[in-house]
Amino acid sequence: MKASVICVGLDNSGKSTILSHLSPSPYSQILPTSGMQLETFQKFHVDWKVWDCSGTGPSRTLWPLFYQHVTGIVFVVDASDRERVSCVKDELDAVLLSPDFRRRKMSLLILFNKMDLDDEIATVAELETVLGLSQLKSAHRNVDMHAQACSGIKGSGIEEGFRWLADSLHTIA
Repeated sequence: MKASVICVGLDNSGKSTILSHLSPSPYSQILPTSGMQLETFQKFHVDWKVWDCSGTGPSRTLWPLFYQHVTGIVFVVDASDRERVSCVKDELDAVLLSPDFRRRKMSLLILFNKMDLDDEIATVAELETVLGLSQLKSAHRNVDMHAQACSGIKGSGIEEGFRWLADSLHTIA
């Protein structure tokens, strides 16, 4: 199976770090993504093509250009960035309200990153509440949605999340 996915989230949420754990060639240094970067790898019997998208304010306007070409979304949330969680909610809502996603089945993996940090992180339950995930699941029945705690630095939770995404993509294909 082939999967085309977009990986989005605010700047500094850890998108590139997360994808580095899935890439066959380890990154020597992870730098902030400028614009878009295509990552390809094979995992869970899926040939992945993942667009790693910059999360800076101006770059977020480019995300919708990819929506019609993908079957899945990885939305990365920085669990340690409590100050911008309302901005995260606005961006997640904007993604789900896109006409490209409203008219077809879609798989959405939400990764709560940086869960390995001891201080200042929001819990999974807090993030699910603030982002209104139960309401989003009810309002967007065409979206198969899953939230997964992870650590881009340690690598925990990433494979589990992408395994769910692979299974979800198989069911909507």
